Amino acid sequence: MTARIAPRRVVVTGIGVLTGPCVGAEEFWTALVRPSPEPTHRRLVGFEPRRWLGRREAQRTDRFAQVAVAAAQLAFDDAGAPVDDPDGVGVVVGTGSGGVESLLAAYEGFAAKGRDGVNLLTGVMAMSNAGAANIAFHLGGRGPTYAVASGCASGTHAVSDAARLVRDGRADVVYCGGSEAALRGDAPEEDPMAVGLLNLRVHTTEPVARPFDVDRGGFVLAEGAAVLRLETLEAARQRGARVYAEVLGGANTVDGYDMIHPSPHGTGLARCMQLALRDAGVEPDQVGQINCHGTGTHHNDLAESDAARTVFGLPGPPLTSTKAVTGHPGAAAGGLEAAALAISIHRRLIPQTQWVRTVDPELTADIVVGAPRPWTPGFGISNSVGLGGQNGSVVMGPDPG
Repeated sequence: MTARIAPRRVVVTGIGVLTGPCVGAEEFWTALVRPSPEPTHRRLVGFEPRRWLGRREAQRTDRFAQVAVAAAQLAFDDAGAPVDDPDGVGVVVGTGSGGVESLLAAYEGFAAKGRDGVNLLTGVMAMSNAGAANIAFHLGGRGPTYAVASGCASGTHAVSDAARLVRDGRADVVYCGGSEAALRGDAPEEDPMAVGLLNLRVHTTEPVARPFDVDRGGFVLAEGAAVLRLETLEAARQRGARVYAEVLGGANTVDGYDMIHPSPHGTGLARCMQLALRDAGVEPDQVGQINCHGTGTHHNDLAESDAARTVFGLPGPPLTSTKAVTGHPGAAAGGLEAAALAISIHRRLIPQTQWVRTVDPELTADIVVGAPRPWTPGFGISNSVGLGGQNGSVVMGPDPG
């Protein structure tokens, strides 16, 4: 009988990001910590799939999967292009819309030309696991590979799941995060998804999102992808890899309250953070930063502030949101925010929440605004809150050396 593998320590050694004008972890971090001169970005402008994929591959791959592959390649390169056993390499990538572009093209083609107007690979291109499967194909992985579809919490759930795969010995390396690329218009009024959110009054009419601001009006729907490479601490040390952060634990809950609004006072998210801390073996008073979902909607920001007060008391750890820079890229958000937390730990700096003019006095929390805040890296949490009442939390800590 094979002996059970003891829990292994899991670290982040590579980060790949595509969001707005940012390509790679360095550009992403620079955008987070410097004052933003431009409005919150919506679409991935200038993305060229042939930079990452061959002509035939690009033609057979939906845009959301192309972006996922590009982010994974960036993470691989950022980790030093390591040589891995393919059987030990897994992929867990979240998506909300999946290959909706391919589905829309099929419906439009069918309406115009009938059967002749439909790409024979529509099913393969549109499936939600196309991002994960294409990353595995591109990087040569043959380990556990699947998609996570839990709305805006998908990316965070993917990171949490991936860490467990490595921790439990079911994979040695896992590429994880989220990808979303399904916007059709250059302005919210030109995009069906954004128009629906405008009608729902969770999408701002301003050119920027203002999380935590007293005059916040909602988020800016966006595209993007973020992929993190997770591997064992032992393997990272053996190959002399740079370690951004250690992934210590995570949790996944649902409010069971409403499909749109979070539960009152953020009770579902509070429980999720408590479970994540328990999984990580971390006490609340040890946490030094919370990277919030921070959408800039009234209900979400208030629920996150209340949840932090429930778990950590007052004043509690500082809160920050990256969505003022990245917009809200759906399932990719959790990947981007986990990446931001990992880099923040590595750089010893907490990025500010941008575009805030006046912090809402209802938010009883320490909101980081104005400028980045130096910190002695300790434990941090990255949170996601999704439509459907989904909650996700991932706990990270500094390189254990």
